[in-house]
Amino acid sequence: YAMKQVAEEMDVPFIDLTTKSAELYISYGEAACSELLFGKNDNTHPIALGATLIARIVAQEMAAQNILADHIRQNADLLVNPVSLDFGTERLQIAGREVSVSGFDLAPADGSLSVTASDGFLISLDKKDYTSSLSLDYTGGNLTYTRIYVQATVAVAGVVSGTLALSNGNHSKSIPLTCEGADLA
Repeated sequence: YAMKQVAEEMDVPFIDLTTKSAELYISYGEAACSELLFGKNDNTHPIALGATLIARIVAQEMAAQNILADHIRQNADLLVNPVSLDFGTERLQIAGREVSVSGFDLAPADGSLSVTASDGFLISLDKKDYTSSLSLDYTGGNLTYTRIYVQATVAVAGVVSGTLALSNGNHSKSIPLTCEGADLA
């Protein structure tokens, strides 16, 4: 409140980053916020995804208030975390991990993001119904934070490699997937 008052008195632009960042954190929820946006046991210092989202808020607010707007480039992007997924060595069983995805300024503004897992891997939004492909709807160019559960079925000893492909036709990401089946002999 004090910063806003000073900005008004001095007739300078004001970005209420306190409120905007609080809205962001609330939208993620406490558990996901702590896990994905901040360092381990540290709810003060954001990691890469958290810092990217805060920087994006600042850029959006600056553009909206015409503060250096000609110099701000808000590129569309899909943010996927982690950027690769290694299941490690598993005994002949089903192994699971998760990936988070968000999208910003996607084109077209309303559409679907196709998510496909290659052979040897399955995906789910609820840890119950696994399939090889999913469709995530988005609106306003933004895909809200979504967890995708990835499952590898380890049936034989050796390395199984594949990809998790995400695309809406204009924006694509490919996440390498690796799982090694342990030789039980």
